[in-house]
Amino acid sequence: MQTRRFLAGHPGAFIALLSLSGCVFPARSRPDWIPAQVDRRLALDMPTWQFVEPNGVRVLVVPDARSDLVRVDVRFAVGSIEDPPGKSGLAHLVEHLNFSIRVPGDHKASVSERLGEIALYTNAYTTLDSTHYQALASRDRLGDLIAIEAARHSTGCGGLDVEVFEREREVVRNEVRQRMGTAGTQITRLLLDALYPKNHPYHRVTGGSDEELAKLVLDDACAFLQGHYTPERMMVVVAGNVTLDEVRAATARHLATLPARPSLPTTSVPPARQVHQSLELEADVDIGSVFLVWPLPPQFSRDHLVTMLVARTLERAMRKKLLHEPYVSGVDVSRIGGVRAPALVVQVALDDMNRVQEILDRVWAMRTDAGRDLDPERFQVEKAQARVARIEEMESLAARADALSDFEQFHPQGGAVLGELQQLDSISYLEIRGRIESLLNPDKSVVLVVRPGNEKKATDRAVVRYSPKSHDDRQGRAPIDPDEARRPLPVNSAREQFPPAWRLELANGLDVILWPHGGWPVVRAELILPTGSAMEPVEQAGLARLVAEEMRPSIARVHPMDQWVTAEAIGSFLKQGIVYQSFVDDDWTVFRAVGVSSDADIVVQGLESIVRTGTFFPEDFGSHKSHLLKLLSHPRAQARIRYLLELNQSLYGVGHPYARSGIMTHETITQIGIAHAESFKDRLLYAQDAVLVVTGAFDPHVLEQHVRYAFDYWPSGLPTVRAIPPVAKRRQPMVIGLVGRDEPTLALQVVFPAAAGIDSRYPARLVLEEMLDIRMQVIRERLAASYGLSVSFSPAIGPGQWVVEGELDAARAGEAIMAIRQELAGLRAKDAEFLSDFARARRAVVKKLLVENNSSEATMRKLSFLARFRLPLDYQSSLVQSVASLGPDAISALISDELDPQQEIMGLHGGREALERAFQVAGIQGIRFIE
Repeated sequence: MQTRRFLAGHPGAFIALLSLSGCVFPARSRPDWIPAQVDRRLALDMPTWQFVEPNGVRVLVVPDARSDLVRVDVRFAVGSIEDPPGKSGLAHLVEHLNFSIRVPGDHKASVSERLGEIALYTNAYTTLDSTHYQALASRDRLGDLIAIEAARHSTGCGGLDVEVFEREREVVRNEVRQRMGTAGTQITRLLLDALYPKNHPYHRVTGGSDEELAKLVLDDACAFLQGHYTPERMMVVVAGNVTLDEVRAATARHLATLPARPSLPTTSVPPARQVHQSLELEADVDIGSVFLVWPLPPQFSRDHLVTMLVARTLERAMRKKLLHEPYVSGVDVSRIGGVRAPALVVQVALDDMNRVQEILDRVWAMRTDAGRDLDPERFQVEKAQARVARIEEMESLAARADALSDFEQFHPQGGAVLGELQQLDSISYLEIRGRIESLLNPDKSVVLVVRPGNEKKATDRAVVRYSPKSHDDRQGRAPIDPDEARRPLPVNSAREQFPPAWRLELANGLDVILWPHGGWPVVRAELILPTGSAMEPVEQAGLARLVAEEMRPSIARVHPMDQWVTAEAIGSFLKQGIVYQSFVDDDWTVFRAVGVSSDADIVVQGLESIVRTGTFFPEDFGSHKSHLLKLLSHPRAQARIRYLLELNQSLYGVGHPYARSGIMTHETITQIGIAHAESFKDRLLYAQDAVLVVTGAFDPHVLEQHVRYAFDYWPSGLPTVRAIPPVAKRRQPMVIGLVGRDEPTLALQVVFPAAAGIDSRYPARLVLEEMLDIRMQVIRERLAASYGLSVSFSPAIGPGQWVVEGELDAARAGEAIMAIRQELAGLRAKDAEFLSDFARARRAVVKKLLVENNSSEATMRKLSFLARFRLPLDYQSSLVQSVASLGPDAISALISDELDPQQEIMGLHGGREALERAFQVAGIQGIRFIE
């Protein structure tokens, strides 16, 4: 089951021209010249070619010459609704097994291993209605990706054995425990029960139950593959820097040779049940909730677009009318069910469950209130935001492949994304007003009241226990010569970014980076200000986040000569549906805007005006504070805060600027008033050491004028002083156990401190990060004790950190922790796999660095990174050469310095009994428990 969130509208959508007050900005006015006009024509084109191979395989080609990449996605029109009775989770398990198939070749590697050699990214997902496989690689590997897909589906069950099946079945069980093992699962299943009768195909969750998963055998998977994974159900989407002839040649050589065979019948999906029901449940939750659910029209239809706009309107109205109430903790609108019979879910979280009937009465009243409050101007903003969000989303190759697969499977005659945008434009204000009342029909709703309590659902965990092999199964990997690790890796010079980025510094010190291209019509701007949560007073932790989230557009702070320019900039920004976001980390506060290319000037000028004039309205600010204080007052939230503080203080040392930054508590939020927010916000508004990055489709000559017009008169300020000391060396590791709910998984974090900034050892850190990722795969691929662990190196202006984290099977967490420590010890000791792992990791890093993904989003991430650490724009070229010339000794020295076992901080979160058992099995003593 997929649950999707709706993009909430900007909270300050209407601008009041307030009476002028004192101005914090200097009296210096904007330049007296007018910037050049931006071309308002929006060129939105997504050429697509289609053809069908004689065996029934459908192929869609989406050319995009902006990058070196190609994406090959394979969609099968089969999902978990095809699970046979009593075998729930089979479709999802088959998805996993399709990566474990060993295909013919010199070393008979698995599909996953072969993809790992050539791809930059691989993944897959299963929904109720379909199964979708993804692979991204450099464009020259198109033929290899197609060949692997053909080998995967021609080999099928012939490439699987019982040992592999049982391991992957355990991995899937871990995924289900992680995703569906909480009290929320009980709520979701009850809603599904109410919406869909027991014989309805959506009366299930995609992952299945643990008991039924544990009973599945290899023959079940083989029968599913044979009956459903047929060429006529197979759709291949090739997106990227390719031509139609190249794709035709690759599919004709590999996929067209798959023999056609009949498919099992597909399951039809009737509408959801439309009968009012009222249900009540006691669950192990901190805050009670009222859930209201209504059936929706099928996705990818005009009717569904209308209801999605209604949902946006409803969410905005409910937030406006309910969040200020002291007994309401939150409002959320989402979607559940499958594509052909989805449902809308509205959740109102309540601190006072005696107010349930009052909330219901107020929601029913909104049938008329929401429509009455929706004026034409507000509706145009909502529609513009939906339009921009859809266009922005479609820039990535991944989103295009997903969307085209969806349209081809569920609505092939609908004109795909361009047709959807045309339908969106055709929806009128009066149509939305009329649909609000019909959608919120009490007679067709499911009402579920969830009250906090200690009642726990009996676990459905099966008694089947997985026993991993005693040996480490690494022989299936592609062979690699360990001597390669001792030689520099030959590489061609990194391709210069095309077109090149522009970098300029304004007279006031603002660093500006512009990266223009003529591709997808999206513009992104990030204003990166060098003041983060590490610079907030310790007694007011959370202040930086409150400031960034609560700033509202206003002209009350604007110089009189500038007020109308500012009002026009902000008004146009909102009316054009430009997406506005803000976020804060230890070192930076970032304001982001995303719009279409024909609004490039509005994106830049509106972002500047909102940040500069942003102020704090007492009612909104007080409501936000009250909401945070309610959340922070719950015992489990307070325990989580104590855990984070203990972990950070153990990592950095008590009194370090990073030890408490951003960790808000009930006490620190209480200490924050509007005056503090205004003062902190005023510290942001200086150009010195700040950075503006703009990427996307725009004319750089024109946009440079708009940047100068918007920012040239900002005050310079003084250079930012960051007094961030290094981490003091610990004499022993620290282990923290956070006692929480008794759930089927335990959340693990293993953290080590690292040096500050980006220094000469950064290339070695990239390779070590990849080596750690290779090592941590043993927890999933051999032990099958986790759905997976992630590894990351996070640099900062001050000390960075290494983090290994993920969910472990509670019953086998101790075994997994022992394996993690053994793998780390093997790296420190340069064990037998060290050189091979190093060679593989170095290859992988170079491969990623040599490929250019010239989407505005990917380029923004890269340029933002360069800007924050004051790196030159050609840094990546030198980085490739540095990585290629690295030797294993550089990694060993880095491991000795930054993965010292005495510096390890381990945190484990879960039920008390499971924590104690895990630590006992792992042989760990001296745990600091937090409850």
